[in-house]
Amino acid sequence: MKRLIFAVLLAALSLAIAVPAVADTKPPELPPGAVPVQEGEVSTFSCPGGLPLEVVGTGTYYKKNGNEIGTVTGVQIDEDTVQFGPAPKKAAYLVPTYTCRSEADLVVEKTASQTSVTVPGDDFTYTIQLTNLGPSPAENVKLSDLLPHGLIVDLAASTLPPGCYFGIHPNALECGPFFETLGTLEPGESVTVILAVVTTSRWPGDEWYPYINTAEATTTTFDPDTSNNSDTVVLPVTSVTGAS
Repeated sequence: MKRLIFAVLLAALSLAIAVPAVADTKPPELPPGAVPVQEGEVSTFSCPGGLPLEVVGTGTYYKKNGNEIGTVTGVQIDEDTVQFGPAPKKAAYLVPTYTCRSEADLVVEKTASQTSVTVPGDDFTYTIQLTNLGPSPAENVKLSDLLPHGLIVDLAASTLPPGCYFGIHPNALECGPFFETLGTLEPGESVTVILAVVTTSRWPGDEWYPYINTAEATTTTFDPDTSNNSDTVVLPVTSVTGAS
């Protein structure tokens, strides 16, 4: 009996020795954006889509257990790329903090429903399309268009998106007047304005002068190409009723 008990105890002891202890694999608590690194490693990060760096920022290193080691300043190696490192001794994680500049390319396209007009009494439409080509959202967008003398707008036949008004200032379209804006235009998003207009009598001597009209847009987001932020339509006058 004693031999049997001894054999059972010996087997249990052998089993306990054979089964390794289960390690605690729970990851340490780290700030968002942590990436694994090794001692001596240089870590490189680039802004998406080739956007330029706005703030180079810093990188904070952490041990495997989540304890902070220290912070270093990043080194800009290209217009859109920053490096941190080499990683210090016992470093296991890096939390990089850098800022890529937001860019939004606004494009204004203005067209008229005809290529020339008669004066007075000719009715036609202006169509203004504002598009954000991206790559970032365009914030605090405004669109404006000051119509020349000799045109009146038929608001009932026009299409004004929310935030667009006509006539707050004389003969002016304003999308985002005063402290208002059109808000944010996401990449690829467009806003379209249609103005139904009628030619009227003009000042003596100006009857044959072409109608020159420009629409333009702005945003507080950096725009890498402002040459396409406005568009002009020129409509020659082909007939003047009552002209000698």
